[in-house]
Amino acid sequence: ANQRMAGGDGHCEFHVSGGNIALGLFLIFGTFICYIPQYMKTLRWKSHVGVSFAGLWINEVGNYCLLWSSFIDRWERVECCHSQLSFWKCQEGLLVQWQIGVNVTCIGLVYILALSFYKRENTLESQIAYMWTWFGFFTIIVCYIVFMGIAVAFLSEEGADAQSTVTLGRWGLGLVADLHPLITFTPQIYMTYKQKGPGSLSVLSLLLGFPGSIIVAFFQGFLNGEYIIAIPALIASVELGILLSMCWYYLLRGRFTAWRKGARKGDPSELEEPPLLPSNSVNNGHLGDSDHVEE
Repeated sequence: ANQRMAGGDGHCEFHVSGGNIALGLFLIFGTFICYIPQYMKTLRWKSHVGVSFAGLWINEVGNYCLLWSSFIDRWERVECCHSQLSFWKCQEGLLVQWQIGVNVTCIGLVYILALSFYKRENTLESQIAYMWTWFGFFTIIVCYIVFMGIAVAFLSEEGADAQSTVTLGRWGLGLVADLHPLITFTPQIYMTYKQKGPGSLSVLSLLLGFPGSIIVAFFQGFLNGEYIIAIPALIASVELGILLSMCWYYLLRGRFTAWRKGARKGDPSELEEPPLLPSNSVNNGHLGDSDHVEE
């Protein structure tokens, strides 16, 4: 990005090219659009089946660390926004933080929606899983408070050790943020394999997000040399590709199974409702073999 900030004399100046502003706005709105199919599918199915809360937790906490790490790294811009820059001029220099913040909000909303439609069974295993899901939600809230407190504490440091303290905070939060893509999709891959189908997980949302992960890996690695970001992003892209392949395989297998059983073709009602799962089918993994297949 063609950005410049002059400091030291109390004067701040940003210059962000029109192309970078357009790219930043595209990423912000594109991030939100990627999650819309997931919201719609969760609301339509009214079920959490197929969604990995562990994967959502890892993704949410990792992106929240990334958000505050980026704020620490660009704190001079925030101070310039507070003291000298106009509101809109300030936003030009914080488009990256806006994009990360939108991603954190969207992931959190997926978690809340899936949790609100959580369907417990009358088994000890289901009750324990439900309790762990709520525990994960509360730990996310705790992480919000703790990481924000860490960032504020580092930024409020003064004196000779201030710079080293800020560097420690940036690297600590940044390390979690950079490494979390390594395992972001691992729990979801396991969940999809266990259920033998995507369930209430939106394949369209995954498909929309797949190019973005590849773009991040390419631009950060080949153009900016940020390999600590690019390599985990590349691994996340591979995992996402595996997850998409699994979802399509189970969907196609489900359609073929329905065709073999003589299911009616072209009936929209076949695609609107989630499969009617018996009480043990979620744990035994028959979701992909149902006569009713989504997406």
